[in-house]
Amino acid sequence: ERQYAIYIDGARQTSLWDNRIDLNAIPALALKEIKMNRFAPLSIWGPNNLGAAIKVETDNPTDDKLSQKVAVEYLNNNSYMASYVVGRKFGHFSILGSVGYNDRREFELPEKIASPYDDKKRFNSDNKNFSYLLKSTYDVNENFALNAIFNSSKIEKGVPPEIGVPSPRFWRYPYLD
Repeated sequence: ERQYAIYIDGARQTSLWDNRIDLNAIPALALKEIKMNRFAPLSIWGPNNLGAAIKVETDNPTDDKLSQKVAVEYLNNNSYMASYVVGRKFGHFSILGSVGYNDRREFELPEKIASPYDDKKRFNSDNKNFSYLLKSTYDVNENFALNAIFNSSKIEKGVPPEIGVPSPRFWRYPYLD
């Protein structure tokens, strides 16, 4: 993770404490496209991208009418996801707002892996995230646009301990707000 540079609409993203970014910090329905450029040249993409440069593009409203999308999912690994996005275009100006919520209780272990616990769940693998994004765009012409983006999230997550180690290390990520 530390060797990847992540750009959201061209702006470099990083956390202050360890140079990592969780892509769950962006509400899922706000995403338009994710591209990965492996072995990205430092002269173009900057430092700390030995693994890749990841470009995340957010959606842009295209209609003068209000557009909305809603998604709610329950996944088989005890995870829940909900996301909402709303946007509208006003001539050369557009605005997009999105909120997202993810809640994963724990991972289920595959049958072939012996668990030190009786319930076949991966201990301390939870992840809870509430995020929101607000984006305004002014289209100067066909080839040039100005964006202003505000993105924030509240993340709580654990780090699964190693399996098969007599006294595994136990820790949690700092609460990210």
